[in-house]
Amino acid sequence: MSMIIGLLVAAATGSTPRPLNASSWVSIKDYPAESLTEHAQGTVGLQLAIDPEGYVSGCTVSSSSGFRSLDAATCSLIFIRGRFSAAHDAAGQPTASTYATKITWRYPDDIPSPVEPKAIEIGTIAIEEGMGMSVLHVAPSGIISACDPAEATYKNMLRPPDLCHLFPVGSRFSPPAVRKGKPVRRIVTVKIDMGSVVAR
Repeated sequence: MSMIIGLLVAAATGSTPRPLNASSWVSIKDYPAESLTEHAQGTVGLQLAIDPEGYVSGCTVSSSSGFRSLDAATCSLIFIRGRFSAAHDAAGQPTASTYATKITWRYPDDIPSPVEPKAIEIGTIAIEEGMGMSVLHVAPSGIISACDPAEATYKNMLRPPDLCHLFPVGSRFSPPAVRKGKPVRRIVTVKIDMGSVVAR
């Protein structure tokens, strides 16, 4: 499996932005499932807006790979992961700038066959009613980085059952949250009143 990343610096007056982590922008593990199904591959041309702190503040597809799933995934990944040494103006101060880049997706030829899931034996089924509450720590990427029980007074319970088994660390909670052009961390309290099926 391979992933080709080519970088083209846009011409600019004064110093130009330099990528600090280009090798980690995109990997073969990021190949969109839809693109794998379509056997899609191609090169995506991008025009990035870089803020004075070196973060990607905007991403535009300047030339399409021919597949919307690849184009969208490329911009999304670089928007989250791209870090730059910011450009400087004539006075030597960090300034907003642009950067042109091309990412080539090459369809992998050695995708492992899916593993057939094993059947799970369960016992007696019963219905439980109640509630659960947890506090999720969501990284700028939208991935859950931690899950803690919540403290709350509810039906004489100081600490209701947590829901962390429903929101495992490493799973995606939501698309990236952006504030003022930058991905941000979030703390989310999840509360569910439920009638659930449980195994005895």
